[in-house]
Amino acid sequence: MTTVKQLIRNARQPIRNAQKPAALKGCPQRRGTCARVYVRLVQIMTSNKYKKIEVSMISTNE
Repeated sequence: MTTVKQLIRNARQPIRNAQKPAALKGCPQRRGTCARVYVRLVQIMTSNKYKKIEVSMISTNE
């Protein structure tokens, strides 16, 4: 818990959410093609290898 003096010195900043592009536009069943599948390695020794995928959307209107 912050003190009053800390709040006066450094006021709390509102959290700004990064706006993501709406690729699916509210349609979870939109078609797409798989552009790339790769395994992401993490620096921590005990963690798993995460599988990531890049998808390009088929629909022409973006």
